[in-house]
Amino acid sequence: MTGTTDWKDGDADLPNVATVITALSLTSGCQDLFYKYDGGGSGESNKAFMTTPLGIDKWYSFKKFYDYRTGKNVYPSTVTKDADKLVVDFEAAHFKALLWKSYGKVSFAVRAPWVIGRFCPPTGAPATATTKTPVDNFRNVNDVCLGTWKYNRCYNDAAVRFHNEKRALHKGTRNLTFDLGIAQTIQFHMDKTGFDGTIKDLGPYATCNSLTYKQDTILYPNRDGVEFTDEASKEWYAGKSQYDSSKG
Repeated sequence: MTGTTDWKDGDADLPNVATVITALSLTSGCQDLFYKYDGGGSGESNKAFMTTPLGIDKWYSFKKFYDYRTGKNVYPSTVTKDADKLVVDFEAAHFKALLWKSYGKVSFAVRAPWVIGRFCPPTGAPATATTKTPVDNFRNVNDVCLGTWKYNRCYNDAAVRFHNEKRALHKGTRNLTFDLGIAQTIQFHMDKTGFDGTIKDLGPYATCNSLTYKQDTILYPNRDGVEFTDEASKEWYAGKSQYDSSKG
């Protein structure tokens, strides 16, 4: 993979992406990851290449192409062609390999400008296919949604992405950005005993517009609908049918 920040990392260096993806499914159950550093020459660039985890940082950055809640890859709105989706799949596979639970061994080979990492099951463990289904992904690649951040990080990431995808469909509407303070404040009030769906005092965020959604407990008795789907966001966006944009 190249060291650039463009989503199509590695496309020029790996002309047959489909073949490479197939090659990831080795009979040993191991998975190879590739990184190509494009520091632009020798000297200082080679020093950075040999003394910093450039490849690992790049592989981890591909988490933006993976949805923890569904175990499926996420394609940017600009990615519509099958060939481009293969590139995203290839890069998402790199991120998932870093976290895959059944891997227990890893080794690296370095020859500037390339790094190759091989991730394998523990010694004696049965080989497992590296071509993984969403169910396999969901079970083996997880994120701590709450942790010590005091807000649901997984849901916020997915909801902000969904909102911006819809906003992009409307002329002159800019992307929303996530605000940690607002998320923690709202979650603090929601976690209080007796929360009834209303928050009376948001302090410095009182001027913000708030939307509230209550899930259908008949359809989703275990709360999975509201926490692991775009149910709320889709319901809010459905309100467009009641709005005449020509009149405001």
